[in-house]
Parts: sequence; structure tokens; C-alpha cells
Amino acid sequence: MVKTGEMRTRRSPTWPVVLAVVLLVVACSSTATDSSPTAADPPSSTTTVTTAPPVESKELPGTTLTGDVAFLGPIRTVPVGNLTLAFRQFGDGPDLLLIAGQASSMSLWPATMLAALAEHHRVTMYDNRELGSTVPTTGGFTLPDLADDAARLIAALGLDHPAVFGWSTGGEIGLLLGVRHPDVLSALIITGATPGGPKSVLPPADIIALFAEANPDTGKLLDVLFSPSGAAAQAAFITDFVKVPQQAVTPRAAALYDTAEQEYWRVPEPDLAAIKVPVLVMNGSDDYAVPPANATYIAQRIGANATLQLDPGGRHAWFIEHPAAFATALTSFVG
Repeated sequence: MVKTGEMRTRRSPTWPVVLAVVLLVVACSSTATDSSPTAADPPSSTTTVTTAPPVESKELPGTTLTGDVAFLGPIRTVPVGNLTLAFRQFGDGPDLLLIAGQASSMSLWPATMLAALAEHHRVTMYDNRELGSTVPTTGGFTLPDLADDAARLIAALGLDHPAVFGWSTGGEIGLLLGVRHPDVLSALIITGATPGGPKSVLPPADIIALFAEANPDTGKLLDVLFSPSGAAAQAAFITDFVKVPQQAVTPRAAALYDTAEQEYWRVPEPDLAAIKVPVLVMNGSDDYAVPPANATYIAQRIGANATLQLDPGGRHAWFIEHPAAFATALTSFVG
């Protein structure tokens, strides 16, 4: 994960990219800095979430948007176990739950992509622990804890066996959700995830070093996320980025998510063969933040339920750069 901090100032007409890239990379990357593990159930264990009627949610005042992002609706909060999670819900159709990347609030999902998904699904996106409008807690957590949170949120909102899309660390949370709560979802789509454990293929040493810098080089960060032909996608992302109020990640939250990611790589990999639902395992073919070998291995470990699809020339944000290919793949897979 890239440490938060000010970027080096450059005299360039593309200076707004700097802010977006810092937040986006925090959302989907991690360092290899050693951290102390936190206690939690083993990633391969199955946890039961009690089914109950939907829980009443509360609207956060002042969060309703206007213009072409008004369809996102207000931010609402709902008690989930001993947490209070924040979410937005919009669109019509079968339920689709979005799980964002590491230390990323839901505000980073591109509005253009969300509008396309809302044409076919009732979309629910939310802030994980310690992020965005979710009420802070005390103590640490692991990725299995976040998967349990997702299962409890599905129950609290009464989502009907949603399809789940997770990006980067969100994809890892999705995998753990499928292992630990195999009966709560109908399908799983992931991109840019590692399998956990020692088989995870980590970034090259120079990229790990880049993510560890307090003031990383802007050009290198853009290169990690988008392909050399992705200038138009970067511009479109910035256009979406400024339409939705962005919520900064605190240093404490960044450190907690870094610790959770490190623990995920240290413990034995989850029992991916236990996932019962169809899984679409995706990755950019040229993603060197999370190399595509991870996707290949994940699909092999899941077995017959998995479909592997690599985006030609795509990097870590390939689905933002190639939205038509992503939308076609997701909607055809989910049905």
C-alpha cells in the first residue's frame, strides 16, 4: 500500500490525476512491510450468519447527490453485528454487492461504471470497517473478519443471494466470503486478487518499494493502474472522481489494512475448493501490481466452478480502462 502524503508537485495540465491516483492506489495496493498479525478465525473456517428480517437503516443527512450521480441515492447506515456500516443502494434487478479494494471507501467506484451496472442490478456498495462513513471501531481485524462483515451486511439488508464483485483486496474478501459463507451469494466475480498464503505472487521488488514510499512517483503509479494507451480512461476516471465527495483514508486505517493484507499472505491459503457458487476470476494480462499468475492459480484451486478470463493488455484498473469488456463479461456471467 502506498503511504498517504503529499505527492511531488509537477507543472503539468494533468495535475488533478495526482489526487485520484493516490487514493486509488491506496484502495487497491499493499506493501510487503512486516506487521503483527491480529487474532481471528482461520481463513478456511466456515462461519454461520443467522438469517433474520432486514434491519432498518438510517439516512445520513447531507449525503444525497445531484446531477447525473443523483441515482446513487444517499448514504445510509445499518447495524451489522457490533459494527455500523455505511452503504449506498441503487438500481433495479437481481442483487449485486460491490467490495472495494484495500483501504478504499465506496466513493472511489467510478460513477459511469455504477450507472451501467444499475441498469441490470440492484447495486449495493459499502464502506468496510474504519473507512468512509462507517463508524470507527477499536482494535485490529483480518480479511476473514471483513468477509464475515460482508455476510452480516447481506443478512442485515435482506439481499437475496447477491452476486458479488470484488476488486483487489475486495476480491480476496470475496473469496473468503465464498469459503466461509457459501450459502449467502449466488455468484462471485473477482479481479486483481491473490489467493492468500505462500502461493500468492507478490509485486516485483521495485513496485513493493514504490508502494512503501511516502511520496511515490506519480508517473509510476499511473503506469501500475493503466496501460500505456489508457490516457482517455484516466481522464474519464477523473471526471467521475470529482462528481462524488471523496473521503480520505486515515493513517490508522491504512495501517490496519496493511496489517490485514500481510496476515492474509502469511497464513495458509483458504480452502478455495469449498466455494460452491460459480466464480469468474479476472485479471489484467499485464497487471504487475497483482500478476495474472494469481488469477490462474485461484481458478485452478476453485476447480470446475471457476472461469478464468484475462483482459488483453489490461493492468490493475483494467475494468475501468475497458468498461465495455468488463460490463459484457459481468452481465453475461451473472445472467
